[in-house]
Amino acid sequence: MEETFRFESKIPVRFSDTDVNGHVNNQNYNSYCDEAKMKAFISSGVDLQSMKETGIGPIVYKAEYEYLSDLKYPDTVIVRTRVEFIKRTRAIFHQQLERESDGKIVSKVRSYGMWINFETKKPAFLPAEVLEKMGEFKFNLENKEAALVG
Repeated sequence: MEETFRFESKIPVRFSDTDVNGHVNNQNYNSYCDEAKMKAFISSGVDLQSMKETGIGPIVYKAEYEYLSDLKYPDTVIVRTRVEFIKRTRAIFHQQLERESDGKIVSKVRSYGMWINFETKKPAFLPAEVLEKMGEFKFNLENKEAALVG
């Protein structure tokens, strides 16, 4: 079944992202995914300022990467992101990285995150209004409509 991604970010590969073999080092895929997730948060109204004001923000506690092909300088990578699951304390994101020049999928990523209180470093509840904004982008593939996951 084809997945629908709600967010898309284009990120140019920098020369410094490459290793001695001339391809993007795998640790940089993580940076591309983090950048794309942050842009998804911002488009949902959750920016660095609002995180600072609420004292709550996301962290990734687990990430699974499937590397399918390489990226090289000066490629541009398109990172497609969707919220697979979201609740008051945690979320799962699915991301797909594509090489812009030929549309080839170079990596598939699933990351597991939670909201933490910056001061206590303990899990925190995502404010209801933010949960609603983020939940609008959780795509239910079975009935083709946006839905919050309880």
